[in-house]
Amino acid sequence: MTVDASGTVLSHNAQAADLLARVSVGVALDEVAPAWLTEAHLRRAGGAGKEPPAWADGRIGAHCVKALGVPGVDGAVTWWLVGESAPAGAARELARERVRAGLLQELSSELLASLDVDRCTAMTAQRAARHLADAAVVVGTGDGCGFPVTRCIADGPVVQERLALDPGQLPGLVEALQGLPAVSSRWIDPREVPSWAVPEGFVGDVADIGSVVVVPLPGHGVPTGCLVLLRRRQEAAFTPAEESFAQLFAARAGAALSVARSHTRQVHSTDVLMGDLLPPPLGRVHGICFSGG
Repeated sequence: MTVDASGTVLSHNAQAADLLARVSVGVALDEVAPAWLTEAHLRRAGGAGKEPPAWADGRIGAHCVKALGVPGVDGAVTWWLVGESAPAGAARELARERVRAGLLQELSSELLASLDVDRCTAMTAQRAARHLADAAVVVGTGDGCGFPVTRCIADGPVVQERLALDPGQLPGLVEALQGLPAVSSRWIDPREVPSWAVPEGFVGDVADIGSVVVVPLPGHGVPTGCLVLLRRRQEAAFTPAEESFAQLFAARAGAALSVARSHTRQVHSTDVLMGDLLPPPLGRVHGICFSGG
């Protein structure tokens, strides 16, 4: 919007008309603009001596606006109005993102502080059930004898056991255990969830499940398992934003689980090597004590 030295609007674009509903060529600025913008124009257009500030800011309706005044010919000033609207929805989304960022930081700190695989898995299931869904199931990679399964509801205990299960029973589980991208909840029929994937106390039966998300737990080079999120039928389905955050959550958890498993293997190897270096235990034979080195 360009305004001459006397405060008359010379020209404006469509965006300025959207912001200032009554603006038009030939009207006085003080009739269509708030007082803070009018005063800034008077300082910018007729200020003598000290150079007035180029920027001014204030509110125009529901918008927080910053105005940049660029001097032109004959004392005219062109004002660039930069709107910084923050509706309630955007404010809520910002607050939600801050909470999610804090959750990811807390998750990483807690998991990396514990190098025990079972404890890391239990903490992952608890956090996921509490903040991402109504229940969570962590399925580890199989070893030929079964799959480690950790189940938890939002306000219940953690149950960990090893099951001989068929990953093909749950859509998306086979792909997740191979480290392939997550399957969207829109492609998973909740009625196909097997009974072993439903934590005790979550629902009456499989028919009460509303939506399901299967997310891989990526590790260092190889997948460490997958995370299954369950919501009750009366709860809202997972949104694309929530599914994206679940993948970020799983990435942090998978990295921590990978570190914990690597540490466990190193401890086991160290114990084996140390045991090989120690002398065998020597007891008493016919009342004679033996010692060795």
